[in-house]
Amino acid sequence: WLDETDRLGMKNLINTNEGERPFQPTLGSGIRALLFENMTPVIETLLKDRIAETINVYEPRAQLTSILVQGDIDKNEYLCTISFRVVNTTAAPVTITEYLQRLR
Repeated sequence: WLDETDRLGMKNLINTNEGERPFQPTLGSGIRALLFENMTPVIETLLKDRIAETINVYEPRAQLTSILVQGDIDKNEYLCTISFRVVNTTAAPVTITEYLQRLR
């Protein structure tokens, strides 16, 4: 069972750049740099892979079931849907939806 604080923590983990957190220089996904690249299926795959790697390394309580990244050229953003199960529970899978956009 995840409350809203845990969901926010997962979103923060994904949106954190490596080197951004003091005393934890390797924490983060580094996906922001990819958001400034041209929107292609390759970038979608790279985003998906970096998100999966970050969750697998830094969130041991989550067992990923799926990650879907879809680019929307008209809005210049990616829709990211992450589904996972909380380890050692019988709770239903948790789904988090996040819009990934470039920020200046």
